[in-house]
Amino acid sequence: MAGCDGVLTVLVPRGVHGYSTGTAQAVLDLAPPGARLVFSCGWHITRDGQDVYSRRLKWEVGVLGGFGKLVRAVDLDDQVEACRRVFASDTRWTVVRGSELEDGESQGLPVRSWHVGDPIVFQESAAVTLQQIGSAMFHDGEENALAQFKREVTPAGDGWIENIGGGVRAFTLYERSDDWCATGFAYCARPQAVPRLDVAAATVDVDGIPAGHVHVTR
Repeated sequence: MAGCDGVLTVLVPRGVHGYSTGTAQAVLDLAPPGARLVFSCGWHITRDGQDVYSRRLKWEVGVLGGFGKLVRAVDLDDQVEACRRVFASDTRWTVVRGSELEDGESQGLPVRSWHVGDPIVFQESAAVTLQQIGSAMFHDGEENALAQFKREVTPAGDGWIENIGGGVRAFTLYERSDDWCATGFAYCARPQAVPRLDVAAATVDVDGIPAGHVHVTR
């Protein structure tokens, strides 16, 4: 990192031996003074507890995070501790949640939002890319469903974890195909009449679930 003006670090909570914390601490200790430090992490990270999470995300963090720690594959608490150290540092840090930090016009960085659940403010237009990562778990006796799933779905992350034990045959993360809805609000300079929403006109170009949507029969 010597001579770097900026350092991009992905905090991966792999294993149960402080992988994320050790990585973050090394960057904080060794980065040149004044360098911009950008850390990428999961949605579950919060600085002041004011974020608004869905029940689904809370369930996934609690259940899947607990399962990952049980099989010694993932430790989300390690990522939490890593970010706590970043927040407490006196460096020029930025913590980006839920982003792959891909290259592009915005360098992959999302529009600033203080909390998960806050509205994103824009003046004229905004482009949004959504990625929905789900999880799949198959137990002993579900080999046929597992084989079908593998044929139709490309796993995400580190791929499949198999023969875990405890009756679990395989586990993976994968990109889901879900329906989404977004709402935009406009702030007017003065009060004005707003016509009632024409639902038919608003949904004329909205398609349903595309052909080839994965449905696994267990």
